Amino acid sequence: MGKKLKINLTSLEVISLTIIFILVGALFFPKFCSLSEEVKIATEKQDASRIRIAIGNYYLDSMLKNRTPFCPETLDSAHAGWASSDNRLFVNVLADRAITSGGWSKLNATTYECYNKKYTYNPATCDFSQ
Repeated sequence: MGKKLKINLTSLEVISLTIIFILVGALFFPKFCSLSEEVKIATEKQDASRIRIAIGNYYLDSMLKNRTPFCPETLDSAHAGWASSDNRLFVNVLADRAITSGGWSKLNATTYECYNKKYTYNPATCDFSQ
């Protein structure tokens, strides 16, 4: 029937293969690290855009319903600290899609931080920017 393939490697071959694997790993590891950083940055930008759009939607809804002030007074009632299921950020504008993770933290009533970038909310102008 079928023949079994038997491979015998000498210690020199094993050492050579190990060195090759280490070199290949050393070449590609930095690329994988930079990809994870790029993913963090893209996620932070996407979240900030979602928040701005939600603030704009709140503004338009307030105008249509003749509700003042047009801008939300606060974006959430969370305490200062990291976003979590118990400390949901931006719940006043994002509702059920509030941020509960992803590197976001609240510094004070109007200032938030994500991956060392600070965002400030101005309730007088509905501005949410760095």
